[in-house]
Amino acid sequence: MPSRKPESVDPHILEVRQRLGQRIRELRLAKGMNQDEFAAAAGIHRTHPGKLENATTDPQLSTIVKVATALGVNVRELLH
Repeated sequence: MPSRKPESVDPHILEVRQRLGQRIRELRLAKGMNQDEFAAAAGIHRTHPGKLENATTDPQLSTIVKVATALGVNVRELLH
């Protein structure tokens, strides 16, 4: 089987994903939620919060809206 070339991510996009992940973790912890509780509140798969917080996924806009709602903030506050 041929080896897969690692995905090349634009450094700016990676930085934004990392900041978003840090913000999600910060707000989640401030709400006293673990990742499973957060996933349930946001209506996302239970493994998705870890991927978001570790910047290993590129979230869709609909996911960002669900995350912001579950955390009790608007999208602008989440992305700040």
